[in-house]
Amino acid sequence: MMYGEIPSYRTRDGVCSIDVEPCIKLLSEFGLDEKEAQLYVHLLKYGPKRACDLAQSLKKYREDAYRRCTRLVDAGMIVKNVGDSLRYAPLDLDKALDAALMFRQRELRRLQRVKHELAGNTNGAVSRVADNAHTFKMLKTVGELVAASSQLINSAEKSVVFVAHPQFTLIAMGGFLDHPKCAVGRGVHVLGVLDISLENLSAGREYLEVGVELRHASPYRGMTLLVADGNRSISLIHAALKAALSLDENVAALWSDSFAQAEFLVSAFEMTWEQASGAEERIDALLQQEHRSLEAVATSN
Repeated sequence: MMYGEIPSYRTRDGVCSIDVEPCIKLLSEFGLDEKEAQLYVHLLKYGPKRACDLAQSLKKYREDAYRRCTRLVDAGMIVKNVGDSLRYAPLDLDKALDAALMFRQRELRRLQRVKHELAGNTNGAVSRVADNAHTFKMLKTVGELVAASSQLINSAEKSVVFVAHPQFTLIAMGGFLDHPKCAVGRGVHVLGVLDISLENLSAGREYLEVGVELRHASPYRGMTLLVADGNRSISLIHAALKAALSLDENVAALWSDSFAQAEFLVSAFEMTWEQASGAEERIDALLQQEHRSLEAVATSN
C-alpha cells in the first residue's frame, strides 16, 4: 500500500503505518537530508511533539533537533502546534511535499537570477558580469588552485568560509591546513563544512584543534567553495584529485572578486551549514566505529 508516494502497510489492528526506511529515501528527493526526513516521518507516525522529546526519541542532540525543526518549518513541512507553540506538528503529506517543492523552486529561481547575472562567453573559458569592475578568471591546474586558495585565506581580514566535497583531497593535505591555522591566529573567523569519514578523520581533528569552527555534512554532493571576507571566492564542481598531487593536474575552478558571486556562494554555504551536524560528535562516532572494528579483528584472531 502507498500513502501518497510513500510506502506504508496495515498492521493487525487495522492501523496504517509508514514504512520508515523507504520513506526517508524518497523524501531525500525533495531536498531533505536524512535527519530531517527522519524527524518528519517520526512526526507523521506519532503526531505532534516538542523538540526535546524528538531529540530523545530520535537519539539526537537537542540543539540539532531544534535546528532541523526550524529548517522544516521554513520549508513549510511542519508547523508549531496551535495552542502549544512548543510542539511541532507535520502537515498532511501532500501539502508538505508541495511546500517542499515550492521551497526548492524558490531556490532554483534565485539561482537562475544569479546565472543570468553571470554571462559566459561561447567557449566557457571566462565568465563576467555586466560590471567590468569585477574580475572572473578560470583556474585550470592544481598549481593555480593551490596558489589562489592560499592567497585568498592568507589575505582574509575578517572571515573565511569553505565547503569541500569528500573526494576533494586538497582540503585535507597537511600544507593546506597551515593556512586556516594562520588565519585563526590572526583573529579571522574560519568556518568550514566537511563530509567527515575515516579517510579524512585526522584532517577534521586538525581543523578543530587549530580553532576552525567545523561541521559535518553527509552525504555532500555539492560544489567545493571558498569565500574570504564575503567578497572574494573560489568555486569548483566536484574534482576528485589524486592522493599524490601534481601541480600540473587539470582542474576547473572559478576565481572571482564579485560581491554577487561571493554572496551566492555564502548563501550556499549557510544552507549547508544549517543542515550540517557537529563535527566533534561525528569524529567521536567514527573513532568508536574504528575501535569496534579493531576489537572485532582482534577477537577473530
